[in-house]
Amino acid sequence: YSSLESQLHRQAMSQPREYLPTIILRHVSLRMSFYFQRIKLNPNPVFPSLADFWDDLLVDGNWERPVPPQVLSQLGMRPTRSVPPAGSAAGGVAVPGAGWAVPPAGGAAGTAPTRMSNPNFNSIFQPYLDMRSVTCKSSLKDKIVEGALPPLPPSKGFSGNMCLAYHTKGTCMSNCRCVVYSTAEYQPLLTWCVGHFRAA
Repeated sequence: YSSLESQLHRQAMSQPREYLPTIILRHVSLRMSFYFQRIKLNPNPVFPSLADFWDDLLVDGNWERPVPPQVLSQLGMRPTRSVPPAGSAAGGVAVPGAGWAVPPAGGAAGTAPTRMSNPNFNSIFQPYLDMRSVTCKSSLKDKIVEGALPPLPPSKGFSGNMCLAYHTKGTCMSNCRCVVYSTAEYQPLLTWCVGHFRAA
């Protein structure tokens, strides 16, 4: 940590910088939890390399994992939102039961889409977030368009399919119609991922 601390603090972040210790510790916690879950199925799983956080940092990968609001509340920290809350003046469309406003297609008038993090990232998708060689577009979405993979489950917030990148990789563009799901509501997408989220 000491050798890379200065480089870490120079990185641009989409979340508040005071989240840094939480991001690092949560990464280690999730990796270790997933390791112990694997032990139940395989008595000799490969021990996780906790240095992969720094590997992502050095190669400009997805090192800044979103911190869920429930984790922040446990730490007495106030969650921030990457998309405007429902009813705000930012032009979002309120989605019943979602608790968020869906950004209008194409982004706000006069602004270019920007990358946003999913502040409600669900750890059930952590194994797919860690599959760095599998990208949502070139590895999966293009195959869905070609008919090589079945379509993603329908979205509960609009007439279309769930956003694979936002829910499994924790990031998307601000003009995407991403909405929040409960763990129970995620089961169709999780079933899809178990069957199809892999490298060709």
